[in-house]
Amino acid sequence: MNTHSAFRVVLVFGTVTFAAQAGVFDVTISDLLQNQTGFLAFDFLAGSPVPNNTVTVSNFATDGTLGSVTPSGSVTGSLVPGPLTLTDSSFFNEWLQGITYGTSISFQITTTDNFSPGGIPDNFSFYLLDSSLNPFPTSDTVADSLFSLDLNGPGSIPQVFTSTVAQALVTPVTAVPEPSSLSLTAALLGCVLWARRLARDL
Repeated sequence: MNTHSAFRVVLVFGTVTFAAQAGVFDVTISDLLQNQTGFLAFDFLAGSPVPNNTVTVSNFATDGTLGSVTPSGSVTGSLVPGPLTLTDSSFFNEWLQGITYGTSISFQITTTDNFSPGGIPDNFSFYLLDSSLNPFPTSDTVADSLFSLDLNGPGSIPQVFTSTVAQALVTPVTAVPEPSSLSLTAALLGCVLWARRLARDL
């Protein structure tokens, strides 16, 4: 194999290596709903064409009291002790859990970021609902979510909305390659070193 062919192998690996990333976000919510009953809604909507993504909710904590659960669509696991996983196998996927609100809620979400350019991205949204399943109003003029995240590729940025009853802080954690991407990264580095050695010896 000549030097040009060697670098062509490197380029093939390079086009695949960074396609799969995981987005990680720490979520902290403070609210003014103490002792009121309501529901927490974690909603995951499938885009088109279906990008094959998952959202995992972990490290959930609250000073409120959790109640009964009503899952819909493709949802596995649990909020406590966790993790809770939602996939886009169905169009509408939701984890709906009753709560007697305290003053704080926190959790971490980890998402895959598969996306087809020109398509409609998957969307993950979080809601605080009252006892009648109505969302408390926020500055989200479409659905009154507290925050919303379109999975439109690595570096997806959540939209955080304001509310008179709650404040959300969604902090991105450094994105990490998924396991399959890690193996490809190792292969890519091996190809780079091999190609450099071949070029030096020619």
